[in-house]
Amino acid sequence: MPLYRDDTDCERFLELLGRVVETHGVRCSAYCLMVNHYHLVLTTASANLSDAIKQLNGTYGQWWNRRHGRVGHVFQARFHAQVVQDDTYLLAVCRYIVLNPVRARLAPDPEGWPWSSYRATAGMTAIPPLLEPEILWRHLSGNSRETAVSRYRQLISAHETSTASLPMDSVLGDARFVEGLQGWRDRASCEVPRRERQTKPSLEAIFSGAPTRAVRAAQSAEAYTVGYTMAEIARYLQLHPSTVSRMVGAEARRVRSCKMFECKT
Repeated sequence: MPLYRDDTDCERFLELLGRVVETHGVRCSAYCLMVNHYHLVLTTASANLSDAIKQLNGTYGQWWNRRHGRVGHVFQARFHAQVVQDDTYLLAVCRYIVLNPVRARLAPDPEGWPWSSYRATAGMTAIPPLLEPEILWRHLSGNSRETAVSRYRQLISAHETSTASLPMDSVLGDARFVEGLQGWRDRASCEVPRRERQTKPSLEAIFSGAPTRAVRAAQSAEAYTVGYTMAEIARYLQLHPSTVSRMVGAEARRVRSCKMFECKT
């Protein structure tokens, strides 16, 4: 289901994100609003990330339902979070995020997508209050902002045609960094539902064989259920994300219909 139906939805979400960043003392170094999900790169000095996302999703979800005449949950399941080492790994994650619209064929280049942090970080527009691009710039510049902005543009353009995806590991960093957070990972895993801790099967495994259209729809729904985004599934199948969305939606309605029939009998 589209999470952002028009510019007003996007503008409202970013407004609410700005409030959350301020009230929770969170620093945002990158963001990107897609069609049915969003990406954020956040730094927090307190253990309040879940509270921040809960406020953001809850407030936006209530507003979205009122505006569009809907009821029920707007967001699905728990958010997926990764701890990222503050160096080249951070740059890689931020680069991946602003290139999402290009990979999903929503824009010809990152500059053409207005709902990400790319243009502000690249010095093309004013920096919104919610964004702190200095977190990235300090890894790219010698001493000047101009150098940082130039190197940032080069970093993004050099990977603009890349189709690589990020690992789904809970910690992204070098071996020492990952090992140092092993205890945290063990404790955190107790708070995450089991189905969200499981390693996802590859898309190759999910879409094995040469199925019928109906089976392909079921496979797409399975891929979405285990955590792949519509854009990732669409890229793998070489389809438009809206086509995949319709396939997944049709399969969900079919499954609900089957369950209702089974209950009646």
